Amino acid sequence: MFNTMIKTLTIAGLTTLALAFGAARADGRPCHPPGGPNPYLPQSTPGPAWGWQPSPGPDRWNDRIDARQERQIQLIRLGVHTGQFTPREAHRLMEEQRAIERMQRQFLADGHLSLEERKRLEMALLEARFNIRAQLYDRPHHPRW
Repeated sequence: MFNTMIKTLTIAGLTTLALAFGAARADGRPCHPPGGPNPYLPQSTPGPAWGWQPSPGPDRWNDRIDARQERQIQLIRLGVHTGQFTPREAHRLMEEQRAIERMQRQFLADGHLSLEERKRLEMALLEARFNIRAQLYDRPHHPRW
C-alpha cells in the first residue's frame, strides 16, 4: 500500500512538472495551438492554419534545445529530492547534461547550428532522456526518512 501511494504521488508530481514545463516556452512567449496563432492574443499577421509552417531560425533551435535540457535537469533534481536517484547516479546524469552543454557551445562557436550538429544534439538529448528514465524506474522506490 505504501509503495502504491508513493508511486501515485511520484506520477502526480511528474505529471505536474510535465504540464508546467510543457506549456511554457523558453523565450517566454505564449504557446500557440498547432492550427495557428492564439486567438486570445492580438496578432498583426496570422500564421497559416495548416500545411507548411515556417522553420525555426537558429536562435529558436537553441531555445528548444535549452528548454529540453532544462526539463531533463529538473527531472534529475526531482529524482534526487524524492530519493529515486543515488548521489552517484545523479552525478553521472548531471555529467551527461554538462557534456551536452559543452557540445552545444562547441557547435555554436561559428554562430549557428548546422543540420548535422542539430541532429547530434537531438540524439544526445534523446539518449540522456533514456538514461534518466531508466534510472527512475530501475528499482522500487525507498524514500529516505
